[in-house]
Amino acid sequence: MLVAACGIFIYNQIFDYNAGRQSQDLLDSMMEEFEWDLPPLSEMVFTPSQNPSESVTDNPEDAAPETPTPTPTPMPEPSPETEPPDEEDEPPSGDQAPSTAPSIPVYTTLGILSIPKLNVRLPVISESTDANLRISVCRLSGLANNKPIRLVIVGHNISSHFKGLDTFQPGDQIAFTDKEGVTYYYGAVELLDLYQTDGADVLAADGWDITLITCKTDNTWRTVVRFAELS
Repeated sequence: MLVAACGIFIYNQIFDYNAGRQSQDLLDSMMEEFEWDLPPLSEMVFTPSQNPSESVTDNPEDAAPETPTPTPTPMPEPSPETEPPDEEDEPPSGDQAPSTAPSIPVYTTLGILSIPKLNVRLPVISESTDANLRISVCRLSGLANNKPIRLVIVGHNISSHFKGLDTFQPGDQIAFTDKEGVTYYYGAVELLDLYQTDGADVLAADGWDITLITCKTDNTWRTVVRFAELS
């Protein structure tokens, strides 16, 4: 039993290290592609002065963000996509023979999730699969076009991803930066534990801008933190 426990511990450490390295590689490629210059995680904190419509107060205590009140947010109807016309397949010519070189995985990302409390900054992959979750956190449902709308993000309970999510308190902040470079700030409103079969309740819940989910150590319960936008 001791050998088995040591083996599991070593496996988890290797898994965590690989996931952290791959998510950082993906993050670096996104930062380079979009030429972003995000501030350090310690500075990713919302204050009313960041909103041009808000007046700047001279009292620092008044500047502290309050726990936001969730409001119902209807999901917009998805816009119809125009499919390209069918084209007849043409056999490749001798100069255009298919390459036998191994393909490099390409991940479609929605933006960057910054979590100062966990000291992590992660790319959000658009599709949740077992393979993608080994790389970074993933979108489970909701939209993230321009601005997140009822966006549910899942990730593994490892230090490079969502470990420590169960320590969140109302008012703790996260930030989401979309592909246009616009950053939105959110405050925690609710922390709850859900059994693994209660996932439908999370997806159907209304009034939350972003929901983060990770598994607990026994893998039968889930830690769920719901966030509303700070404004």
